[in-house]
Amino acid sequence: MRKRWLQWTVMNDEELARLYQPPMATGLSPQTTGQIIGAVGFVPCLAPFGQLSSLRSEAGDSRLYTTEFGLYYALSPAVHCQGYATEASAR
Repeated sequence: MRKRWLQWTVMNDEELARLYQPPMATGLSPQTTGQIIGAVGFVPCLAPFGQLSSLRSEAGDSRLYTTEFGLYYALSPAVHCQGYATEASAR
């Protein structure tokens, strides 16, 4: 199953490049081993961000639901709590 997912991920990146779409995620691997341990990327989020005063526009935009980008990461349970997500999100 992992091999099929990895093949799909590679093909997805290739197809998105042909459509001039940037990839939303990338494989995450420590420099010491080079083994893929997870993924990190951006995901579009449609939610009621208008409730947050810090995200309201100065023009008085009253829209409740807006699209923002969120950061996500998914790591193998074997590497949890080792600082990889913190390092990846700082890049």
